[in-house]
Amino acid sequence: AVAAAAVLLAWKTQQQLVLDLKRAASVADAIAGGDLSLHLRSRREDEVGELLRALGRMVERTEALYAEVLGRG
Repeated sequence: AVAAAAVLLAWKTQQQLVLDLKRAASVADAIAGGDLSLHLRSRREDEVGELLRALGRMVERTEALYAEVLGRG
């Protein structure tokens, strides 16, 4: 029973990791295509969380720079 619980926990953790990485890739693609409407927040306290928060900051800073260049900032 303990082994089954450990396998289930590992699977669930791996699935969440994959989903978060796909989310990060999707946001990076959107940014590359000029879409700055996506905003990322993450409660993860690992490297994936750092990546998601960094992408979120990149969107925010790019939006601010874009607004400044267009004279809206």
